[in-house]
Amino acid sequence: MPTIELPDFWLLVNPEGVADGSMIAVRRDGSICAATAEAAWADFTPRKRDREKEAREGWRMVGVDRAGFQRYFVERQPVPDSDVLGSGA
Repeated sequence: MPTIELPDFWLLVNPEGVADGSMIAVRRDGSICAATAEAAWADFTPRKRDREKEAREGWRMVGVDRAGFQRYFVERQPVPDSDVLGSGA
């Protein structure tokens, strides 16, 4: 069976490229909170119509590891244009 790697966190990134919200994707015990960007975004914005509007405005979800969470959410550095960012980003 193939192994699927998930990010540690999902970041909700505003049109200016700054993380506006975060949620844990995988708990330390390995249990999954949000396996996909779509599932994470639905937790932030429950109505699909509102998510679609946000996407048109330039909002996006980005998966990051713990180092990325520190860099982009805690330190507020701009988030590069990518769907999933590792510590090397």
